[in-house]
Amino acid sequence: MCHVVRTRLSLLARFGWIVLLLPVLAACGSSGNGGTIAWRELPTPTQVPPTPTPDPDAFPAPTRTPTILTDAEIAQYRPNELGRIPILMYHGFTSDPQHTNTWTVTFDRFRADLEWLHDRGFYVISMADMINNEISAPPGKHPVVLTFDDASSKQFRLNKGPDGALTPDPHSAVGVMEAFFAEHPDFGRGGMFAVLPINCFRYPEAETTCEERLTWLDDHGYEIANHTWDHQNLADVSDETLLDEVGATKIWIDERVRGDGNLGNVLVLPFGEWPGHDRQVLLLKDGFIYGGQQIILAGIVGVTGGASPSPSAGTWTRWNISRFNTDPELMAYWQDLIDTRQVTLFTSDGHPETVTIPDPIPADLEKYWDPEWASSYGMQVIRYDASALPDRDLETPDDVLPPEPDSEGTPPSVDIPAGATPPHSEGSSATPSATPSPGRRTEE
Repeated sequence: MCHVVRTRLSLLARFGWIVLLLPVLAACGSSGNGGTIAWRELPTPTQVPPTPTPDPDAFPAPTRTPTILTDAEIAQYRPNELGRIPILMYHGFTSDPQHTNTWTVTFDRFRADLEWLHDRGFYVISMADMINNEISAPPGKHPVVLTFDDASSKQFRLNKGPDGALTPDPHSAVGVMEAFFAEHPDFGRGGMFAVLPINCFRYPEAETTCEERLTWLDDHGYEIANHTWDHQNLADVSDETLLDEVGATKIWIDERVRGDGNLGNVLVLPFGEWPGHDRQVLLLKDGFIYGGQQIILAGIVGVTGGASPSPSAGTWTRWNISRFNTDPELMAYWQDLIDTRQVTLFTSDGHPETVTIPDPIPADLEKYWDPEWASSYGMQVIRYDASALPDRDLETPDDVLPPEPDSEGTPPSVDIPAGATPPHSEGSSATPSATPSPGRRTEE
């Protein structure tokens, strides 16, 4: 019914040195227990070493056994971890339908989006798990990532009660999510906030500090990412400005977010614009020194691109993570593609240490399949015979997708307070380094 693909080989992969498991067939019976297959976890290096001659005998014997679904579970869940993962992008929120635009939705519309996702078996995961390819959605669920840009007050307001207790305002996006997560514990929880230090969910009547808001988000499973200091368009800035915008914000987040919600090393590009000079792109990818600290990014998130490829797909890159805006037209476009199965979604097998995919691969995913790349995270690749399952629509139509509608304009500019500029740090320079995982604070 299924077979496991594995072999040991070392290579330089996205996050440094990791063990690569490449194709070798090993039978697994209907009991789903499989063989004893595991790997050695290696620490993130501080420098990228030269590529050595592969030595298959250089690794110790397996020490743990990944869980493999039984035949009955495969028939029930139909896992496909090569499918696409929607990363939804939100900006402004309002209670008044008259004040909506391409970048602003009502709270009612936001809750309707969550309902639509829940009703179709989606499960909220973190951006860190997406980048690290450690997706732990329950079997049969489709992962989704919720992202929020600019740190506006309608995204998150934190109220302080007479006893000092802190609770999210129900008339904010976080308040809506908290209520929805409580009502639907099978939906996962979380969201990534691309924060601007000059904003930090500020509003005139605020009862709480920026630090209190960030700590509350971190303590409750949300993530804080780097959106630059003041939403500078990086397409035409000096090297010094680029380092200030990204480096100062990374340090600012490190000083305030101490838990796994710290994604200061994940840059969300303002306006979706890359730096206009090749050397500046290399600064972002290779790392640089700012204020005496190493600034090493783990991922860069764009504005467009549609539903993201799976991190196990050969076409996926952490340097240009795609997502889509949630204005009504674009959201309806993707909802229709998903409802009509013109897009094959990532369907989890419930086990982050394995990558389970059908054989044959759906036509719209064939270009994404690279068994070596899928194994490069040190996980088992499991193929199962989809043709042997009871009749069910496993394949998506082999049609050319209709063109994605254009969002009107570019993401909105941010109201910058006078004098709110990033602190320039002397001694900033470029230096290539290894990349840490997001969501795990790196001591500089």
